[in-house]
Amino acid sequence: MENDYDADDDGRTFRAQVILQMMYTVMQNRQRQEDAMKAQDGTQMIIDGDAAITEEGQDTEEKSAEPMVVDTPEPTTNNESKEAEEPKNKSPPKQHNTCDPAAQLEQDLKSDPTAVDIPAWTAAHRKAFQAEPTAHTGCHRLIWRAIDVLEPDPGSASGPSPDSAPADAHTQAALTELMREVFYCLSPHSFIYRQAGMRLIALLCSSAPPFDVLEEAVCIRRALLKTRHDLREANDVGDMLETLAALCRRQALRYLDYALEERVAFARQALVLTPGDPTLMDALVDFLGVLYDRSSQLAHLQEMVYLREEINQRKEGADCAVLSGMETQLDEKTRLSPDISSWLRLHRRMCELAPRTHAGCPERLVALADSMERRKFGEDQCMAVLKEAERLTSAGTGVSSRLKVLNALVGLCKYRRNEKFQKQADQYKRPALTLLRGTWHTISALPHLSRKRAPSPLDGKADGLRAASLVFDATAAATRGDLPQLLWVNPFRAHHQMLVVGGGVGKSSAMMGSSRDPGLAGSESARGRTGREGGGDGLWKGEEEEEVEGV
Repeated sequence: MENDYDADDDGRTFRAQVILQMMYTVMQNRQRQEDAMKAQDGTQMIIDGDAAITEEGQDTEEKSAEPMVVDTPEPTTNNESKEAEEPKNKSPPKQHNTCDPAAQLEQDLKSDPTAVDIPAWTAAHRKAFQAEPTAHTGCHRLIWRAIDVLEPDPGSASGPSPDSAPADAHTQAALTELMREVFYCLSPHSFIYRQAGMRLIALLCSSAPPFDVLEEAVCIRRALLKTRHDLREANDVGDMLETLAALCRRQALRYLDYALEERVAFARQALVLTPGDPTLMDALVDFLGVLYDRSSQLAHLQEMVYLREEINQRKEGADCAVLSGMETQLDEKTRLSPDISSWLRLHRRMCELAPRTHAGCPERLVALADSMERRKFGEDQCMAVLKEAERLTSAGTGVSSRLKVLNALVGLCKYRRNEKFQKQADQYKRPALTLLRGTWHTISALPHLSRKRAPSPLDGKADGLRAASLVFDATAAATRGDLPQLLWVNPFRAHHQMLVVGGGVGKSSAMMGSSRDPGLAGSESARGRTGREGGGDGLWKGEEEEEVEGV
């Protein structure tokens, strides 16, 4: 590093590292002091307890010298004795803190719904919730009851079906505001968090929504994806693609590139859940075509050609005889004879002679390597099978399975004791993260490619620095007694102000490509629903270099 402001390999400057080390030392000293005070208080409590026991013993000896007076207890019935024992055995019910306005809202809506100003009420309640969240842990239940009061009866003439929209726009707006309040006051771990989010999206998109409403719907979809509901994950990805398609149809230049890249990333992950789905593959080809029209990157065009070729090969339905023989022998004899290298040499030769019969081979090779690992085959043999799958996807055969292949390779290299394999993990992870560049969300079928931080792809570049600056100030305020210099030495604030004042955070991305017409052809094909398990997605070797050159 030439100076203190240059970042190292982890992205942190030298000044930031020094300050963080100082803060860590202060917190350690505080913890030691608290532990010492607790030990001292515990010793004092033991001494006080011994003294109290001694005094009680002396009082008991003095009372034993006096004559004892025995009171005869009154007879009690069986019912009275049971009632006296029940409170001792019954555990107290769980208490949920609620505020008075939420408790009164249902009664006010029952008496006169038009007399309540719902937007003003929700704004005041949100402000109170942000000031003290623990005082409103049970408010979402009361607000949901108020929503049931406002919602029309499904059996009435105005609502022929349970999913019918409210009769007037005023009621619709009130329901949307109250359901938004329920969703944002709920914890993501609540069992009704998903139900509230889906209902809020249905209210927001009941009619043709404007751009800001679609943007909010996308944010809600991202929040629901983070709940990791495995049974609903495929449908969640499909719903996310639909919402992003509606956002792209607005053709807002500021968000178009980000939304397109996010759609591409989600379509690739959807192909992991539904391998070989022709609808999803057609949609991915359309997305890549629009991206190529806007960026002119050869990587997008090359992937389009490979995907179109794979679609045609899968329609022919040809099978690989070599892989079928390997799978049959492994299932029947639990071993491979001859050795695995001979099988793989034969498979490579067959790929040269009949290249159109191997579109599904990468996915089958991943399943074969997983079966070999469960049967305690050697790591070198499993790695050879996965490298054959990676070779096929790099050459453009079965390119839709590339994400699944790279995830298996990273898992095998990263979590093995073999040091040679661990060094290869980054080699396979870089192209995989390039395929997922449009989103920070990874599905549960790709556990080895997940990342820790999760900012929104539509956020500005300075939002991360601003959040880090606020966190640094909050931490410095708590340690101002020991390190007062932290209050005025904030490296993140300087970088954030430099970006904002230097002009144009987000403006350059909004102006890029403004001279091109974003022809969003075929975006409706993203509405295809995904299935349950399987497949993959991908690109080829050298893709990260192509991406860097095209930027």
